[in-house]
Amino acid sequence: MSKKGIHLFFIYEPEQVPVILARIAGKEKVEIVALDYEVDLELKKRGISFTSLQDISVSPDGDRALLEYTRALALNWYTSPETAFLAHDGILLGEQHEVVVLYYLQTLVYYISALEQVLSHFPDAVKISVPMSFHYVSDLADPTAIYRERLPLDVLKLLADRRGVTLEVIPPPLTHSARGKWLNLKTKLTQFVFGRVVKVSNALVNFFLKQRPIKVFVSDPWSRLESFIKKMDDVELVMTRRKEIKMMKWDVFKTRARFHHRLDFVDKDVRRLARMGAQEIARKWDALGNSPSISEKFKYKEISFWPVAKEMFDSLVKNHTEDAIVTIENTKKLFKYYGVNCVLLFASTKGYDNVIARVAERMDIPSIELQHALTNNQKTLVHCRLNSRYLAAYGAITRKMYESWGVEPWRIIECGSPRFDSYFSPLGKDELETIRLKLHLDNKFVNVLVNVPQIYLSLEYGNYTSYDVEQTLKVYAELQKEIQGVRLMLRPRPGPWRQNFYRREETLGLFNGETRYVQSEDLRVLLTLSDVVISGGSTMILEALILRKPVVAYLPKKLDHDFQAFEDVGAILVARNKEELFRHISHLKVLENREMLVKRADGFLRDNFILDGKSSRRVREMIRKMAKVVQP
Repeated sequence: MSKKGIHLFFIYEPEQVPVILARIAGKEKVEIVALDYEVDLELKKRGISFTSLQDISVSPDGDRALLEYTRALALNWYTSPETAFLAHDGILLGEQHEVVVLYYLQTLVYYISALEQVLSHFPDAVKISVPMSFHYVSDLADPTAIYRERLPLDVLKLLADRRGVTLEVIPPPLTHSARGKWLNLKTKLTQFVFGRVVKVSNALVNFFLKQRPIKVFVSDPWSRLESFIKKMDDVELVMTRRKEIKMMKWDVFKTRARFHHRLDFVDKDVRRLARMGAQEIARKWDALGNSPSISEKFKYKEISFWPVAKEMFDSLVKNHTEDAIVTIENTKKLFKYYGVNCVLLFASTKGYDNVIARVAERMDIPSIELQHALTNNQKTLVHCRLNSRYLAAYGAITRKMYESWGVEPWRIIECGSPRFDSYFSPLGKDELETIRLKLHLDNKFVNVLVNVPQIYLSLEYGNYTSYDVEQTLKVYAELQKEIQGVRLMLRPRPGPWRQNFYRREETLGLFNGETRYVQSEDLRVLLTLSDVVISGGSTMILEALILRKPVVAYLPKKLDHDFQAFEDVGAILVARNKEELFRHISHLKVLENREMLVKRADGFLRDNFILDGKSSRRVREMIRKMAKVVQP
């Protein structure tokens, strides 16, 4: 129920809760609106009354037209004839940013939808207060990161102005700003020292070790390369990930590896060229005015969000164009300096990897992208674009998919993936037994490994808001209570991002004593010790099938049909709601049913994938061939 003269106070980060505590202590009367589930938990913990976003807002998630609209926006802003000047040496300068622009725009639209619903719920609001983001954004983050973090604030500014509502912006404490400056300084100092170490290593390799005929430029981490590169005495490496020197140790010299930042080969002439080019592009961008033709497309339910998006685009064009041009020219120089005759890419659709792919093609150097993701299977998603010359594919299912989009068959090379070769060698019994005892995995229960979705805000159906994750965890908690004899092993994606959310007392308290939290344990060991695997869209599904584990794909997002081919032949069971999930797990409690599902999956893998533990050998053969043969 709305109230006259209401003052809305928005909180969207757990770190901001002390701000509202201070206001309440001062007896200020506000209606608190929480925009994140962890904020909900923090406010409940302190006994503070609030309105949760999930109670008054319906997510735009699941709208196919809206999804395709945002994908098109991220592509069309830099491919429009109006912005044709955003290019250098035939390379479109907006392409390397398309992925991050897509997620920025999708988050922007999400907040417009959500916050407009909130303001409609409180039509008599006369004032809005909102803190600035407390999150630290590194100078090394992608160019949209700082704008993405401030989107709740920017959208509230836009909507408050439309409604004539007073807006109060609350800055973070001075300690926050000081901490950010210190972290940036610390990062730069670390980079400076580390850069000197890398230069010494490069000099030693160049001076003392004999050159090899195949010179491969690599953007993959060493963990993805080691299995096949270490057996290639005819290959030397040039690597983009300088931190990998710590992982490689003596393998640096065994592979004649050199490490380079993307700007290591820049000279004054390149700087001058880039500066002049960037100035001309900025001039042409400004000449478009505040409302260029492309701005007409930036509308959601008649609300123009171009004023918000333009700030981000202004920054991309004016602050990052010079860097993009320098990066292109540097990459050319680096390729020539080392005589690179083959390029291995971790991806080809974003950032430096995208630039590498484009430069390599213009210099007629064969580039190979090693397939590292199992999904998505939709042509309109930027991640499914093949910018490298070749794709080293998992198997026929990938080749057929790309061919259906018009990609030439010769560009798709079926070779499996070296990252899975180790799955075909037995694990040590001691290693398995150590984890089994640590986790108390006796045979009284059916052990179910659960791949918990990661919190990431966008309109893509593979991404989950904090409220989505909360609902998913509650489904799993109910599953364990409803079905006797089941032990869940919860595995959030490893890493620090929102780790506290999964470890909170409130989160863990949803489950009973037979639940295990296994974020840090080795995935292969966990899969081996499990009886059943539950996962959303992830390569974990493929890894489970390789190890002959029955899989249930829990896909509650209605647009998520990436695993339709798996489902159609019965290689996995798919649950789109909790009732189906419960039914599938009850079915798989029976050993014979698990064995039958695995048998069907074996046939599916055999027909659609090349996964036999020999992919490293095939990749070695492919590299040797491509380094000599430019094109079929």
